[in-house]
Amino acid sequence: MKRNSLMYNLIRFSAALVCIFAVHQLLSVPSIHAAEMYERKSISFLSRIILTPDAEDIPGDKGVYLRNEIIKQLKMPRFDYNNVPVSMEGTFWSEARTYFSQTMQKLRAISSSISQTNRSISSLEQKIESLDSRISAVEKAGKDASKYRSERSKYRKQKRELESRRSSLLAQKEQQEEVLLGQGGELLTKTVAGELFKVLQDPKLLMLRAQEYVSEVDRNKFIVQKAKELGITVEDVEKVMDSAYLCMFFLTDYDRTLTRDKKTGEREVTYSLSGGIVWYKLVIEEGGNAYMDTLKTFRLTKSSSGNPDKTSPLSGLDGDTSAFRSATGSFGKYLSLETRKLDDFILKIGVAEVSGSKVGYPLGKKEGIFIDQKYRVFDKISLFSIGVEFQEELNNERFSEDLRRKFEENGIPLSQDSTVSIMAKDSRWKVADKRKGKYYIIEKDSSNELYVYEKEKRDDKIKLKKRGFFYVNKVIDNTVARDKLSYGKLVIRGAKPGMQIIEFPNTGIDLSVRFRTGEMKIGQGSLQSSIYGMEVKEDITASLYALNSTLQYDVGMYTNITQTFLTIGGDIGILTPAEGIIIEPYQKEDKIPIYLDVYGGLLKKVYIYRLALYLEPLIQFQLLNIGSSEERETNVDSDGDGKKDKKKDSTSFTTAALSFSPRAGMELALREDINIGVAVSSTIPIGPTDKWSGNHTPPGGEAESLFEKSVIGPKIAYPKAFIGFYVSYRLPSF
Repeated sequence: MKRNSLMYNLIRFSAALVCIFAVHQLLSVPSIHAAEMYERKSISFLSRIILTPDAEDIPGDKGVYLRNEIIKQLKMPRFDYNNVPVSMEGTFWSEARTYFSQTMQKLRAISSSISQTNRSISSLEQKIESLDSRISAVEKAGKDASKYRSERSKYRKQKRELESRRSSLLAQKEQQEEVLLGQGGELLTKTVAGELFKVLQDPKLLMLRAQEYVSEVDRNKFIVQKAKELGITVEDVEKVMDSAYLCMFFLTDYDRTLTRDKKTGEREVTYSLSGGIVWYKLVIEEGGNAYMDTLKTFRLTKSSSGNPDKTSPLSGLDGDTSAFRSATGSFGKYLSLETRKLDDFILKIGVAEVSGSKVGYPLGKKEGIFIDQKYRVFDKISLFSIGVEFQEELNNERFSEDLRRKFEENGIPLSQDSTVSIMAKDSRWKVADKRKGKYYIIEKDSSNELYVYEKEKRDDKIKLKKRGFFYVNKVIDNTVARDKLSYGKLVIRGAKPGMQIIEFPNTGIDLSVRFRTGEMKIGQGSLQSSIYGMEVKEDITASLYALNSTLQYDVGMYTNITQTFLTIGGDIGILTPAEGIIIEPYQKEDKIPIYLDVYGGLLKKVYIYRLALYLEPLIQFQLLNIGSSEERETNVDSDGDGKKDKKKDSTSFTTAALSFSPRAGMELALREDINIGVAVSSTIPIGPTDKWSGNHTPPGGEAESLFEKSVIGPKIAYPKAFIGFYVSYRLPSF
């Protein structure tokens, strides 16, 4: 059989379903384990993007690039990939034109109305802006502008009404887009799931496909442990029962705008993309019907800007291409991260080994785990147990008085109309007390005992108790060493063998907000330019109070060095008291010097359980601004009250320096995404700290430089000890 033939593709894509049908009757009662285990999933992508009317103008090459970027981000080692047979997808797209036509027409009409409304709003904004100027001119001339004010009020009211209409239209647009995505699932059921089921019904191909699947499993390095009658293992059947997922792409808005900066004259291009993906799961009902069940829809908007006339020195791309690729990159990264959070796709397994802060588990490169990846540890704790004699009535979905009494004896009184339903015959049942809003799961374990657990509110899963978390510090290549373990370092302890570990997907970026304080010195000295100047009468020592924001990006997955971060951040603060500084010609001492800095560097942490110690060498650019101002009369009387307007006349002096700033600190992990800490840093100047510049801004005018180049002035001593207290938060999404 040719590998590219239709039959081959049908066999490969439907193999999971074949196994289910072929060996369903061979399966015995499934074993119940203390921890769930992630099973590899088989996923497929449609080859094109569904474009709504507002996205139809995306150029073909850009549409292809967007699709490829999304696929690149979604192609994770935890998945196996199969192509949708060409004939099936061809049928989908050929029927889509008719199937989606009415919804597309509605979307096109709504889009047209939105465009018309936007034009009307823009026209009103121009009229309002024109009236603003006219009212100002009339009032400056001392005349009555009430007629224009009344007209402006009328236009403002019309604008508010149109904005309300636009909001309503946007809501209608989103509603129709949801209808379209629902129709996509319906059409996939008809053209893909249905056709697969027809193929599965052919008994002549059943054995052939099962055997073909085994060979495909071998080629994809699946573990085959026990042979069954059809050549398919029970373990493989358990895997494929969770396989067969399909991803559909959609784009609801594509916008490229080109503007020009009024001051510089430089052009700026902005790309905006709205859309997302829908994950479908192929489901086979007991009666043999196959359909595409919507697993999750992700919608988002991403945008990026650039100068189309400049080339990036790093990528070598022009600004236009760079802006588009930046927007698509953000688009893909968001979808990849959110996909990893889905319960069907999130990595999970049982703890195999615990020794001190060292935890071992059977995941590795095959699943794509990486250094510093975080995992949470959970424990499944039963409320109480009941005898196996209750199994028969549970299978009959009968909630007896004896069972109710068992709950009551364990402190859980249930309503008389409580019900029981089968989740998995002979192994798992759900008890529902809808009157009290209480739900429980009864599960049989490997020793045939029946245990009662509290159920999660959101889904039919046992409620787990969080016991701690760890980060990965050793990744094993389990494509070769299948019996070896990967290891992590526990930060919050509580893990024991058999407990559940679940991946904690996140951006890898920590955002910290800090309050920092230290002492700065301003040396005696002066600056002078015509009538404007600054004088520091004597050496000043002042306290610096600053608010800091820092981003730390975990690069452990790239360097294979645990807890290594790239750091960028900055401070804004004030010096107080700063007495003894005179800004001429104002002759006032009420000024508050403003401090700013930005920095970047590396950070290395070492965890001792919850406590982390770290070193952080930084290169820092620091700036100090000292200024003063006073109000002065102008020649304008905008209120028409006979009094001249007053505007500020201001002068400021600025010094900046480059420095090396080593920082050390310690922090305490409160949970997997929040730390609190304290840090101390110092400042070692790399260049001079006594070079100043100056600016003067006249009332209502533009800032003017006071010096042609930097001049020597008072020397600054930046903080030798800068102490900060902070909270750090791991960002959950891009």
